[in-house]
Amino acid sequence: MTFGSIIALLLLACTLSTCTQEGRAIENPSIAVIPASNSMCDPELEYISAGMHDAIINELGNINSLMVKSKTATQNYLDSKLPGQQIGNELGANVIVKESVVCTDEGMRLLVQLIQLVPEEKE
Repeated sequence: MTFGSIIALLLLACTLSTCTQEGRAIENPSIAVIPASNSMCDPELEYISAGMHDAIINELGNINSLMVKSKTATQNYLDSKLPGQQIGNELGANVIVKESVVCTDEGMRLLVQLIQLVPEEKE
């Protein structure tokens, strides 16, 4: 199982368990993966964050019950300061995944944040 597959499975589990409205599961869950902000210490390694964005979208796209917004649609929100609710409304998504890559003394870390937008924003 690839790293992207593991992330996708974790995101799906979180999405399906948190994507409820008034105690009922949302019938057509949709998710938008927002590309990683360029917070990397080495700009020459930017391809890593781009690759992770692609991998997460591709893995989630294999799940039939989940509508995944395209890379083209989400690319416009790179480094966006818009609130999650507004991004979700513009993209028609119930859930947003925000990823970021940061450098530490030990190396790079991928941070993934799952934000439920329906009925209200919850992290």
